[in-house]
Amino acid sequence: MNLQSMRIKNILFLGLLLFSSIHSKISAADLIWYNGKYAVSYNVQKKVSPVVREAVNMFASDMEAKTGHKATARNNGIIDIYQLDMMSNKEFKNLEIYHISYQNFIAKPDAFYLGVRNGRIVIVGSNAIGTAYGILELSRMAGISPWIDVTKAMPKKVRYLAIDKSFQTTQWPSVTYRGIALLPNGKETLKIEDYQKMFRLLVRLRGNCIMANNRSEERLICSKSFRKIADNYGIQTLDYQSSKHPVFVNLGYISERENDINVSSVQPGVVYEQLQNAIDTHDTKMWITRCHLPKVASYDLSLIMDMAWNSQYVNAQNLEAHYKNWLTQLFGDLVARKLLPLMSDYYRLIGICKPELLAHADFNESEFGNELERYIAAYQDLSRRIESIDRLVDPDNKIAYFAAIKYPVIAAAATTEMNLEAQEARNIARPGLFYKDEEALAAAANSLKAYQRLKEINDPLGIKSVEPILPGKLTDKQVKQYATTNQYDLQPLRKQLGNCIALNAISYASGPAEITTIPMLGHSNNAIVLHQNDVLEYTFNTRQEGIHAIRIATIPNVTNQIQIRVDFGNWETIYIDPSKKDFVRGQVISTINKDLYVGSHHIYIKAASNRVILDQIMFDHDPSRIFYVIPVTSY
Repeated sequence: MNLQSMRIKNILFLGLLLFSSIHSKISAADLIWYNGKYAVSYNVQKKVSPVVREAVNMFASDMEAKTGHKATARNNGIIDIYQLDMMSNKEFKNLEIYHISYQNFIAKPDAFYLGVRNGRIVIVGSNAIGTAYGILELSRMAGISPWIDVTKAMPKKVRYLAIDKSFQTTQWPSVTYRGIALLPNGKETLKIEDYQKMFRLLVRLRGNCIMANNRSEERLICSKSFRKIADNYGIQTLDYQSSKHPVFVNLGYISERENDINVSSVQPGVVYEQLQNAIDTHDTKMWITRCHLPKVASYDLSLIMDMAWNSQYVNAQNLEAHYKNWLTQLFGDLVARKLLPLMSDYYRLIGICKPELLAHADFNESEFGNELERYIAAYQDLSRRIESIDRLVDPDNKIAYFAAIKYPVIAAAATTEMNLEAQEARNIARPGLFYKDEEALAAAANSLKAYQRLKEINDPLGIKSVEPILPGKLTDKQVKQYATTNQYDLQPLRKQLGNCIALNAISYASGPAEITTIPMLGHSNNAIVLHQNDVLEYTFNTRQEGIHAIRIATIPNVTNQIQIRVDFGNWETIYIDPSKKDFVRGQVISTINKDLYVGSHHIYIKAASNRVILDQIMFDHDPSRIFYVIPVTSY
């Protein structure tokens, strides 16, 4: 994307053209395009493609939500809209009076110009969908979230809308094909209406294609009737093998289709790292996102589409700010500021394990003061804090808040408690003695209570809740009898570590002058990117001599190599080849054992290949320890 002469009043964020339409004072440099009395008006050239008409209709509704008046068509409208590939000679002549250098982008697919010229806002698209993007860019600038149709989040109404008279921008995409593949939600078959909603969202997010997931869906997506509907939105339909090497971003499962996720989402840092790697290797032909429910993975999908539109929009340094801005679009600045640390913690917890995949997580009740209960308690605490934000959310945005924020958190909390309490019941219960073991009965009863809470959340949404696997059945009376208050008596984590030392990768003693960290990535939620030959030094003290396990946690991405040297020893090479289970865990744990004396030690970790992502380190006097989470925080 090329941004030219970018000047915009109030907010220019990360190159994203997000416009704050509430001015404390209007200056002579502003063009008022809504004056508080009359509807926003627009003029469209005589002949345009269907998607342009669709975008105009969406824009008209957006203005009604923002100003209380639906935008209307007028010959002398404040907004002038042109689609270059369908313009007549007369319309080209009319466009000339604005002195817009459309020759610079007329041959670029999906491009648009938006600027103020001769007292009007002028939108010029190189093709149909580019024109639609330009129209809906003005909606964004007015403070309309691209998710308004999905989340029903209503913007705050304003008395006027103003734009700097010198503002202009020319934009085109970094990635050629930017699309989605909708995964079935359970056994539910997707209807045409589901796809139509997706088309509207795609246009708002600046996507341009939809891909079939399999041969069966291909028959629908590639049919003439389906293509006709898609064409109305400027969306291209792609068969299952449209490209030999697309970049697939999986938001609907981890590693393989059996590991479905439809409650939680993927850490934004995971998405960013994958796409930044694609950008660095010039893999920008086709990016396809696979997901079940777009509204559950709404931020991840927004991040993907923003990076596909402009590869410079987001970087590791501003990823967290990009997320806060997205929250602000939906819920306002106050709620966004309150939510940011809570949702960051949510992404840390789902980075440890997705609640849907807890069967793969071997939490150990006997380690670090009960790993399992600590993880449940962390979710319970987060759920309570999220509930406390409810009162701050505008009543018009409660539905959007529930879908994008509250549901993923409270559903994840209930699912986590249900599955991990069930795991504890199975582990405690001895064969044939379940009904005589009050500790096992209490865990089973707590699991069933969590299951009931999950059903209360899911049933109104038509989402099926899967029952926990328990050593035996309990009646409602037994659940009430044995269930505890779930207030876990957890001791401070630091008292449970013994001679174990655990660090996040960011806690290095020395390293390269420039270090890149990616927020919302890994169990640390702040992993470090190492380029080939980068070396980090860590220091630690041992209080016990003997064999120690040095455990290095890296983010699973591709096959990598690291080299490790302890004190003045030789470099040892470790090959990192992530397994499916590593992707579910979100970490690859590599271990070397060393005979260490009591005292201070230095460990050096060198990247022997490019883009090694270091997450956490653990120095453990017990090499045979079985655990799931490196105990850096009380998680």
